[in-house]
Amino acid sequence: IPVQVKIPEDATPGSHFSGIFVSLEPPKMRESGVGVGFDVGNIVSIRVSGDVNENALIRSFTTGRPIYGSTNVDFLANIENKGNVLVRPTGPLEVYNMFNEKVANLTFNENEGGVFPGVTREFLLNWSDDRVGFGRYKAILSLSYGAPGSRATISSTLYFWVLPAKIIWPALIVLAILLLS
Repeated sequence: IPVQVKIPEDATPGSHFSGIFVSLEPPKMRESGVGVGFDVGNIVSIRVSGDVNENALIRSFTTGRPIYGSTNVDFLANIENKGNVLVRPTGPLEVYNMFNEKVANLTFNENEGGVFPGVTREFLLNWSDDRVGFGRYKAILSLSYGAPGSRATISSTLYFWVLPAKIIWPALIVLAILLLS
């Protein structure tokens, strides 16, 4: 189906979005039988040239909770697009243990999901490691976004603890025995 898009002369610079949807109702049955219908949709993204503003920030970067019992940690990042064009922030999420050794290097927003202008989008990323972890960890999120040649970067750091019960409980019992004797 041919579609023609006409951009108004007074259109503001930046990203504009629309959708094109086509539906076909199933045929009416006179007697028994089967009818098939469908709905198809497509998003149209248009970027009007002019004074565009690419401006994103990490509104929040947290874990699901401050203390974990294992190295199975959920990271939650809220990215706000304060500009007037679609941004696709992506980059590394690095995790360091209490000895400042890098224990994980994950890719944030690997599928390059977009954040629409004027919107805050929530992203979830999980880190899972077979090794037993212990102590205070640091996570550094470093993202880049924007057009090639003029990419901007944003970053955020957070700290969390991994305190496995199979290590903590025996240590507490030994400490209690030492204090009581």
